[in-house]
Amino acid sequence: MRVAIVGAGIIGSSVALSLSGRGHDVNVFDPRTLGHDQGSSWGRSRIIRRAYDDPFYTEIMSSAYPMWKQLESEIGEQIVYECGLMVFGREDSPMVSGTEAALRQVGVAYEVLSSASIGKFKDGPKLESKEVAIFVPEAGWVAANVALQGIQNLAKDRGVTFVHLEVSDLSDFAGYDAFVVAAGPWMNRFKPLDVTVTQQTYAYVKGVKRGGPVWIHDCPHLFYGFPSEPNADGFKLGIHIPGPEIEPDLLQRSVPEEDKQALKKEVESRFAAFANEVQFHTCLYTSTPDEDFRIGKLADNGFYVSACSGHGFKFGPWIGELMADLTEAKQSLADWPRFARS
Repeated sequence: MRVAIVGAGIIGSSVALSLSGRGHDVNVFDPRTLGHDQGSSWGRSRIIRRAYDDPFYTEIMSSAYPMWKQLESEIGEQIVYECGLMVFGREDSPMVSGTEAALRQVGVAYEVLSSASIGKFKDGPKLESKEVAIFVPEAGWVAANVALQGIQNLAKDRGVTFVHLEVSDLSDFAGYDAFVVAAGPWMNRFKPLDVTVTQQTYAYVKGVKRGGPVWIHDCPHLFYGFPSEPNADGFKLGIHIPGPEIEPDLLQRSVPEEDKQALKKEVESRFAAFANEVQFHTCLYTSTPDEDFRIGKLADNGFYVSACSGHGFKFGPWIGELMADLTEAKQSLADWPRFARS
């Protein structure tokens, strides 16, 4: 088949790689340069994990998580840093209890830690007396920019053409056998969906080097964080709870002062680190009210997929295979009712 794809982020590029690997002729259209910093796929790191507080996604990760190691092997460069994941919060934390229940249901190994026993992870976040953590060894982080470029290079090696061109009319694909729109923050220009685009704040704490694990703190800001990247003197943390809605083409994005103060407080309380320099940054999230992906049809031979930022990045290679199956009619949208939209 001759297939067109709109969007060269992690999802569009993964779909292109999967389809080209099955022998299809694929063109990917994007008005921005490959690896640009305006969308949701840009950045140096993304958490990957087997653990979710929803058994549905934990079960999918049984297939999706190993795909990252396979991709790393194909790229020929390290992209996966498996340092484990710590999900922590108060003893009544819905995320902590939900994560433990989901892991138990699908048979993924984990360990429960208290403020007393967490000391075994000398670089991990400090727990307060009434907090508890779930530690999952099968987790870590992906070097996001390296992975995305690697996927695109593999796709090119398989014959995929990346076209620097903005698509505004889907009738332009009349000459194709099939098409997939994976436009990320710009999805609503092609299909009105209950997807919102928000500006998120994250930071790099300079002068403090720490090891694993990656972590998620169940609290009003829903903080998350990483160990130091290779050869870096500092570490990254951010706020996951959706920030203010934003137009994705807005390039000048200021960081709210309350986000700065919240992140500094988290660093000081969890790591006893008082860094001389904290560099604040912004990125984009696309989110849905229920945090499920949105996948549906735009025409008899056309699909859209909105896989939503950091949540979707974790599933990039898996979504690539799913969309290839849907395009080839090997699976049906009816097989995935939580994703399917008309």
